[in-house]
Amino acid sequence: MHKPANERNLNLDDILCLTTYMYAIADGDWGDDDEIKHLQGQFVKWIKEDSEELPPLMKQIVGGKVTESILADQVESVWNRLESIGHARTRFQHFKSVLDPGNAMTPATVKSLLQQLIEKIVDPSKPDLPDIEYKSGGLKDLLKSGFGFFKGSGKPQPGDAPLLLLFVIGGITTGEVKQIMDVVNKAKPQFEVVIGSTRISSIDSTLGSLFVADNINIDVL
Repeated sequence: MHKPANERNLNLDDILCLTTYMYAIADGDWGDDDEIKHLQGQFVKWIKEDSEELPPLMKQIVGGKVTESILADQVESVWNRLESIGHARTRFQHFKSVLDPGNAMTPATVKSLLQQLIEKIVDPSKPDLPDIEYKSGGLKDLLKSGFGFFKGSGKPQPGDAPLLLLFVIGGITTGEVKQIMDVVNKAKPQFEVVIGSTRISSIDSTLGSLFVADNINIDVL
């Protein structure tokens, strides 16, 4: 990062993308406070140095005119969102991590949350799915689930039906769609899955949603 912006292989948007990816798979283990403060300081320094040639995402985050007095606060706000990403799955029991660290013989791999979810749904052993909330469809379902407690039967599972409607809010990538279909075709070919989403995600759209978009005060057309 000591080279001029136009001579680097990575710009600030690329570095933020890689940092986001690390926070997403680190399961809360992203270094000590001194390391984090150092990296935040480096971001402030890099933004100041590149203030005339900021890449698109970073320009949206800090604004068209870099103001040194609030730059540290802006970077800290970015880190608050990064830490939220790192904690997003902590309440889950089965889906806390997307990282398989591997071992001496196999490299580390990443398995998306959607792929893990579908693998559990089509698992022939029908494992308990505590991370999936079942909503009763009416009085009949409520009575069945209630009396099922006495008969020892569990709540219905998504894999019990011949058709699964999977809708992802926020976006899904084409790679995740392929992962889902590969799992289904291998484990349960007769199982139909209809996949929907608010959009097809890209790196730019995902980072924009995380660091630029107002996800609380949403305009509804």
